[in-house]
Amino acid sequence: VTVPIGVIGVIFESRPDALVQIASICLKSGNAAILKGGREATETNRALAEVMIAATADIDGIPEGWMALLEGREEVRELLDQEDEVDLIIPRGGNEFVQYIMENTRIPVLGHADGVCHVFVDRDADIEKALPIVIDSKAQYVAVCNAAETLLVHRSIAVKFLATAVPALKAAGVELRGDQRTVQMARANGAVR
Repeated sequence: VTVPIGVIGVIFESRPDALVQIASICLKSGNAAILKGGREATETNRALAEVMIAATADIDGIPEGWMALLEGREEVRELLDQEDEVDLIIPRGGNEFVQYIMENTRIPVLGHADGVCHVFVDRDADIEKALPIVIDSKAQYVAVCNAAETLLVHRSIAVKFLATAVPALKAAGVELRGDQRTVQMARANGAVR
């Protein structure tokens, strides 16, 4: 049985696919959505929102105004002051951003903490292809909510992969931590002293 929360405000990064996913989930669960994507995707978000609103306009049971799109930071500030109108805020971004939202509203916030993003390198992985993915997942932009915190490597390729990955990650400025067994594997190939 679906029990809607009400009006959900979601502030997310510059990934237009997030707009479609969030709006669809809100619509399916019977919630109204107030969405604010990153400024880098403003035009794309606007086009996607317009298409989704138009596609649902004549469907029985879907109320007009089920989705609204915010485009400026001043609108976010106003959103955070709407505790009588908005039932939940979901910030999707780095920890600092989530903390900012939590500290600047009386609306309930569904935030997150660090430590939820993992990259797994399987035994069948092509190491030459896996290595740039691992580095990019952490080093490209560390403040995003999907920056990797944990690297998991299948034991059958761990020694070989770590011999390449450890120096490359260190060169990218990544601080590495591992359990005793992982450190021993990295040392076996001279990746760590």
